[in-house]
Amino acid sequence: MRRANASKGRPKNRRVGRQRLKQKPTKALRLPRNAPEIDLTIRFVGSRGDGIGSASYTVGHETKDWPFYVPGSLEGEQVRVKPQQVTGQGLTAELVELLTPNPSRSAPVCDVFAGLKGCGGCSLQHMNEAAYRDWKLDQLERVFDKAGFGIANKMAPPFVMPIWTQMSGRRRVRLSYRQTAQAFIVGFTGRASHFIYPLENCGVLQIELKQLITQLHDWAAPHLPAGQSGQIAINLLSSGADILLLPDETLADKVLTALSAGLDSLPVCRLCVRQPEADIPLLLAEKTPAVLQLERAIGGHNLYPSPGCFLQASTEAETALIQAVLRSAAARTDRLQTGRPLRVMDLYCGVGTFTLPLLSEGAIVTCYEADRTAIDSLLAATRAAGLGASCSTHSRDLVVAPVRAEEFCTAKGEPEFDLILLDPPRQGAAAQTAQLVELADLLYEDAPDSVPDIVPDIVIVSCNPHTAVRDIAVLVAAGWQLKEVQMIDQFVRTAHTEIVTRLVFDGRQNTRR
Repeated sequence: MRRANASKGRPKNRRVGRQRLKQKPTKALRLPRNAPEIDLTIRFVGSRGDGIGSASYTVGHETKDWPFYVPGSLEGEQVRVKPQQVTGQGLTAELVELLTPNPSRSAPVCDVFAGLKGCGGCSLQHMNEAAYRDWKLDQLERVFDKAGFGIANKMAPPFVMPIWTQMSGRRRVRLSYRQTAQAFIVGFTGRASHFIYPLENCGVLQIELKQLITQLHDWAAPHLPAGQSGQIAINLLSSGADILLLPDETLADKVLTALSAGLDSLPVCRLCVRQPEADIPLLLAEKTPAVLQLERAIGGHNLYPSPGCFLQASTEAETALIQAVLRSAAARTDRLQTGRPLRVMDLYCGVGTFTLPLLSEGAIVTCYEADRTAIDSLLAATRAAGLGASCSTHSRDLVVAPVRAEEFCTAKGEPEFDLILLDPPRQGAAAQTAQLVELADLLYEDAPDSVPDIVPDIVIVSCNPHTAVRDIAVLVAAGWQLKEVQMIDQFVRTAHTEIVTRLVFDGRQNTRR
């Protein structure tokens, strides 16, 4: 059976000439299929997990030294590669033959990765565990060093012991699907392509999720018309799988009815669809309430996730992140020594992953979130836990309208919060960070001698260390001190990393006044 390629055909071979190479191309240019292979040495593994080497190569009529980006290669390896595309950074190339392997090379657990194909997920399955961990810690250290923090020892303060999660723990996934005249294809799309790789032996998904995915063919194929395509978002909850269909074209009512009727044999708690023209999902079927129970170690409360909502990638990582946040909250409480509840502002709160544990520890939490359905889920969870009186919520897009400096204070101008928690998307929280700097300036003007005691601590949870460090640098320049950085490896065998950082205001930078 041929694998489905969602693109409408490969671009025709074209000659890349001198005129195109005078400027860095803004879009990748595919090289001819008969582009000559070349041998080279990999110098290092870059920040995206690709091995990077350099060699002289001719493109069009121009010969020069090019950087080569080779997925699946390791530092020091001699490789034979086939150049594929010209990008703004150099040449991407496919690994054709491994001439001299690195001793740290390991056999991948995934058949797609082992076949030197990229499903768009893992990029580092070919490293053994020790090399993989060293690489991830080194990459994080480089991000901080580049920002001027000068952290020379990756295990010394402010770094604390990293958390390494198990490989087969991922509980959420977004799959691509296409119904052809011959078959229903579902899987991951390749990196920088629309090619769908059917899941054969994915090493990062929970076994229950893999088993469900193998059943999707029999469930969907009889009902979807040929040519249909889209995505399927699945969150594996405590009460079963929560499925959200995201079709590229509107699905007819009779198709939705048939899909709903076919759920009996699937371990699914809820099925929803968000049609292309719709803003919110439509509930198709709910076999049992969609519930996610937090680990007992962090309160054991129930969350009620909205369809397709953001959840941490694995239960193990979620628990580690919450414990890191609670540790920071406890440190702030110890310094206050007031006996009153800790006052927390939870920005980008989502469905309450951090809110519920903070409430269960006695904190009073004010929440901000752009997604109204997530706010509704959070309110349901706080009511069910009997914690609603200690939680207030606001639906607000913090990118467009960040919480202003004055809103962190009472009517008398006194700080209303002891700790600010930010868990922004990958682009970070630049606008909100600017308002926190304004807050420090505002408090300094009113009470310069007591500023270090009254300015709130800040905790940043981020899946993008680059934007997190950008925001941290702004806060440090304004008077906060970076006290703690913890890496939590929840995106196992990828180049992505989650971090939790804690900042405490010490006011030393404000002596510039």
